[in-house]
Amino acid sequence: MVFNTSYVPATIAAMIAVALATGASAQSNIADTVYTNGRIYTVDEKQPWADAVAIKDGKFVKVGTNAEIRDLVGTSTKVVDLGGRMALPGLIDHHAHPSIDGYMRSKCELPGSFVNPKFEDILAAIKACRDKLDGGAKWFISSGHSAAVWPKDKYNKEFLDEIFGDMPAYMEDETAHNALVNSAALKMAGVGKQTPDPEGGIIERRSDGEATGHMIEFGALDLIKPQLPKKDLNAQVAGLQWAVQLFKSYGFTAYGDAQIFEADLPIFEKAIQDGGLTAHGTLFVQALGNAGSSSIVAASKIKEMFERHNLPGRRLGAKVIVDGSIEGTTAA
Repeated sequence: MVFNTSYVPATIAAMIAVALATGASAQSNIADTVYTNGRIYTVDEKQPWADAVAIKDGKFVKVGTNAEIRDLVGTSTKVVDLGGRMALPGLIDHHAHPSIDGYMRSKCELPGSFVNPKFEDILAAIKACRDKLDGGAKWFISSGHSAAVWPKDKYNKEFLDEIFGDMPAYMEDETAHNALVNSAALKMAGVGKQTPDPEGGIIERRSDGEATGHMIEFGALDLIKPQLPKKDLNAQVAGLQWAVQLFKSYGFTAYGDAQIFEADLPIFEKAIQDGGLTAHGTLFVQALGNAGSSSIVAASKIKEMFERHNLPGRRLGAKVIVDGSIEGTTAA
């Protein structure tokens, strides 16, 4: 609304200006979203608990009682009645692998320790994934299984050969530090009795030197991974977005992706462009890998690779590998 004050006495014009300013101020205080009638934990020692909160432009503008928040409710305000339920700030998992594991689990997710599976559960999930493969699939790829519940006489390439035959199979365990592969996968990678253990990895062997199919730590996995089908960027983005939605479903609103290489940064770049990265993230670019001093990447180089990509809202960190995993018996 515009007033032409050239025809209005000065006192009236002043009154109109005050009224307009007051209305604008009141409107500016109206919250976008209000949560009421809850048990809200604030993590503020001076006011640890509240009944209600008001949010505007993505920020808390008021924390207090239901009555105190009521004045910030307007006709456009979304009001959520918590019904006495508890609410608290978003949780943070600062060591996760959404970019890598989201993609891997989109191929085939097997049950891990958190769901306390039986071996029969894992085997049923493997066969279900196998049966869903299309006719053009060249590999079976899965992630997430708990190796601890496998019978020892079945955690080997021969058992997988019975399931997959000549189709190469690569099955990362829930740590992603180790994998079980079949004979076809070992053959494609050229891994045999004479293959030495790579730096930062162990090829589990029988007494005669024959590889069992259990590949331990990244150095060993890197013998197999170059043979896997090339990753499709859209599939990687979809896997990352799936992982972020999983985080949010459990109340995690921020994460640290704990092993990033420059080749992974376009995944985040495209996910941001698509509007599908709706959680705060810190990207830990690998600064020291399993190959020791030869794998050191200087902080200045990490910063440069980060700046080569458009990653608004992402924080930068560094990943340093100093040992392995409990499951692989390689932890310090």
